[in-house]
Amino acid sequence: MIRLLSLVVVMLVLSAAAILRDGRIFGHDLRQTHAAVVSVAQGSDTLEVQPDGTFVVNTRVLAKDVQGYGGPVPLKIHIDKDGRLTAIEAEPNAESPSFFDRAKELFSRWQGKTIDEAMAEDVDAVSGATFSSKAIIRNVQRGLAYAKQHGLADGGKGAQKESAERTVATGWTLGSIVALIAVLLGAVVPLFTNNRRLHLVQLVVNVVVLGLWTGTFVSYTLFLRLFAGGVSLSAIGTLAAPLLMLIVALLYPLAGRSGHYCAHVCPFGSAQELAGKLSRRKLRITPRVSFFK
Repeated sequence: MIRLLSLVVVMLVLSAAAILRDGRIFGHDLRQTHAAVVSVAQGSDTLEVQPDGTFVVNTRVLAKDVQGYGGPVPLKIHIDKDGRLTAIEAEPNAESPSFFDRAKELFSRWQGKTIDEAMAEDVDAVSGATFSSKAIIRNVQRGLAYAKQHGLADGGKGAQKESAERTVATGWTLGSIVALIAVLLGAVVPLFTNNRRLHLVQLVVNVVVLGLWTGTFVSYTLFLRLFAGGVSLSAIGTLAAPLLMLIVALLYPLAGRSGHYCAHVCPFGSAQELAGKLSRRKLRITPRVSFFK
């Protein structure tokens, strides 16, 4: 009963934090009125024409359902009179600066290209910044589709006849699939066996796949991202492994397995346990160190 009550309190605290930080709860915006949303959707803030004739497409509304690791990652896409991308500018977001700076390296993949060339560009996520880079890719795709639909490919001289609607991607990639398999193994296998060799393999997989490759782990930022933005179809593949991690971390303790996440799933816990296996010599604390402690 105490564990269940603790879980409820944690859920309420995270919900409050999501509302205070982003003004949203599970994808529902609590700050904007319906009229304001309609006004923005009509393009007042989505498309801007600068004095030099450059078009600026803002993806804040176009990709409002696209989530990075900390929440939405809106972009401003600058397109010149000839229909070429001159710059991509990141709007304020809640991503971790170190990860987002790595993901921003993708901007150069589209700059200097025409809208058609940029739409045809096959861009992969940056390893170690998967959430942020996938959000950037989808924002650019939405912005380019909007630009194409509104005739910016020919300098804004006329609307394009072809539809620029794109199928919503579910985010399933090789990395997301392997990460989900790794979390499933850590969540299920230890329930039925306590084999040391399998556990050692699981630790290595957690560090390599979840820690180094995909950067998948439970964190405060992930909690707020899910509580504020919810789970959309466009991100279900990317979020499958983190969601399963949350289930293990939050619900397993209710069944009496409070340390399961740290011992069998968490890449940080796995790295710590592997480091402890490198040497069997115990660290001895001298009396002098103990005195200062």
